[in-house]
Amino acid sequence: VSYPLTTVPALSIRFPMTESVQPVSKSSYTIPILVRSATRDPVSGTARLELPDGWSSVPDAADVAFQRDGEEMTISFEVHPAEGSKGEYTLGAVVSVDEQKYREGFQTVTARDLGRMNVFRPAAHRLHIAEIGLEGKPHIGYISGSGDKVAESLSTLGLQPQMLTASDLAGADLASFDVILVGVRAYAVREDVRKYNARLLDYVKNGGVLVVKYQTPEFDANFGPYPYEMGRRPAEVSEEDATVTILEPDHVLFRAPNKITQADFDGWVEQRGSKFWSTWNEKYVPLLECHDTEQPPQRGGMMFTRYGDGAYIYSAYAWYRQLPNGVPGAYRLFANLLSLPETKDR
Repeated sequence: VSYPLTTVPALSIRFPMTESVQPVSKSSYTIPILVRSATRDPVSGTARLELPDGWSSVPDAADVAFQRDGEEMTISFEVHPAEGSKGEYTLGAVVSVDEQKYREGFQTVTARDLGRMNVFRPAAHRLHIAEIGLEGKPHIGYISGSGDKVAESLSTLGLQPQMLTASDLAGADLASFDVILVGVRAYAVREDVRKYNARLLDYVKNGGVLVVKYQTPEFDANFGPYPYEMGRRPAEVSEEDATVTILEPDHVLFRAPNKITQADFDGWVEQRGSKFWSTWNEKYVPLLECHDTEQPPQRGGMMFTRYGDGAYIYSAYAWYRQLPNGVPGAYRLFANLLSLPETKDR
């Protein structure tokens, strides 16, 4: 396959993550940048962040040096916002070589029918500083599915989930976890999750909190503590701004530690959710309702039930899109889910 010659800057700079959310309670945030060389000759310069007035970073600037084409360097800055900062801010980044300044980066995209191209963007990072409360510091087990970045996104809350293997599901002491999260499509791609589902239900019965993120119809086999159905063609709500109605405003998930309102569903991206349940046992409590234009109301997207001493939640809402894209309201509600070990009996 032959690709056309492309021209790129000698140096490029970008943020690996273009969006993030941070709690107001934190006084500093770590933000990485990536600098890349595209010149065959040795080159050195200085990289720094471009910050809002009154903000500072450590280091203030960092030296970069490359010997050959294709080398990359990741630099982490500890950002200190001005006192009282809250809301949305845009941070920039620049790398300087003598008098030349570079303020954009690129990613190479390839596709069989499109060939290869470099997509250029300014080096910009949008930071949302929001009121995000978390009760306790839950020990989280994470059952990965077909792939999402939710586990990494929880570092915003100071949490680092432990990824659970098949042997963990088979024999580990699951009671050591305050919360277990089941990743998207896990029941479709992992036989061990289906095989050891009874152990997960025992974990809930004995006091654990299990949050099952959206699953495909392979999950439509009553894997929960009580019967439910998705149906052959489970519903999704694809309008990202579809109105969300809180059906149980006094439920603990909407009270503690963050008071959830409809404003927390502003700014969501791409969709509300996918694979909503169609019917369920009366012991499940539907917590939210939303729907696309001319679609019947969908109440099967956030289901809660108590089982034994614990709590079981099925959530078809698109956390795997909202958290990596830095949606503040999604973080606030997800923090309430993670706080359930402390709040579920209120």
